[in-house]
Amino acid sequence: MLDTIHKRKLKVHSVFYSIQSEGFNSGRATVFIKLFNPNLAYNRKHYNILSTKDIVDSCIEKQSKKNEIKCDFVQILGGDTTPLRDLYCLVTCLRHRGFKYIALETDGADDLLTGIFDWVTITPDSNNNFYIHKKNNPNEIKYIVNEYFTPVVIRNSKCGLIYLQPEIGNRESFRKAVRIVKENPKWMLSLKTRI
Repeated sequence: MLDTIHKRKLKVHSVFYSIQSEGFNSGRATVFIKLFNPNLAYNRKHYNILSTKDIVDSCIEKQSKKNEIKCDFVQILGGDTTPLRDLYCLVTCLRHRGFKYIALETDGADDLLTGIFDWVTITPDSNNNFYIHKKNNPNEIKYIVNEYFTPVVIRNSKCGLIYLQPEIGNRESFRKAVRIVKENPKWMLSLKTRI
């Protein structure tokens, strides 16, 4: 069975090792797997089709020349259009190779495989009216504060960690996010750090 899981193929934009720069896990050394998502501009033309084994090998190679795991935290980005069975295979392969903490960041519009991720961040898409599938139970929700964002979209959220994140380089977005957090002190400001 593991052989079949290792052979599962996914569309991958990039794998890299850096520091998590936003939300609850900000500041943490992280191996990122950025999956293909046709809805994102940076992703439309450039991706590779890799087996789950090749993806995991790349996660190890990016952080160590000695083929050892120094950082056991993996953040899977995108994947909003990736079939759930493929995400399950990827997570199974990562765990088999020794990665202990696996997080997913997604737009949350589709039902997720609950229980396979250690941490789930939902960043709802403003192009989809900030919609979050009702079955999703994320650890944190991060709203990008743009011209379309209004606090009304959060009112019915049961998630304990709500972050508002200004658009990078947009002063008006920053002022709006700060004002809304001051008006709603249970919510927090997330400032993306460029690393």
